[in-house]
Amino acid sequence: MLFPNAKTRHCVRHLHANFKKVGFKTKELEDLLWKAARASTPRDFEDVIVELKNTNQHAYDWLKGKNLAH
Repeated sequence: MLFPNAKTRHCVRHLHANFKKVGFKTKELEDLLWKAARASTPRDFEDVIVELKNTNQHAYDWLKGKNLAH
């Protein structure tokens, strides 16, 4: 209402907590989630997402179910 053009972002810490709650608790998956969050270009992000998909398809599917623009 006050800032109608403001972008919305989500806290990765909360996303990570939910990621763990659904069963993705390995250090490797945690590192990939944070690596994706820190990616500074769309290409870097896509590279990490592909790496996540190759590591664990279910974790990839779960993350793709989220609004990745946030």
